[in-house]
Amino acid sequence: MDEKILRRTIGLAMLSPEMSGESSFLEDLLEMVGYVDKLREVDTTDVEFDDIKKISVNDLRDDCVLQEEDPEGLTLAAPSLREGLFVVPKTFGKDAP
Repeated sequence: MDEKILRRTIGLAMLSPEMSGESSFLEDLLEMVGYVDKLREVDTTDVEFDDIKKISVNDLRDDCVLQEEDPEGLTLAAPSLREGLFVVPKTFGKDAP
């Protein structure tokens, strides 16, 4: 990768490295490209897609109650209550501190 390709890559990626850091940026970029080239050397012809562990964002723990909270016990820790509900200080508006 030469300086011309580096400047084009910087423009396409909308990066703005400082002029003083351009040489280290080029070295980092070359290292990343080298890593991708190394990955291309890996023979994956016998690897089936199903061999890869499927990860789902929905792999969650079971939704079960482990311990019930005592509502009256929780309200004991509240600095202020009104009609059984926590009263929180105003954070904005004309009455806010």
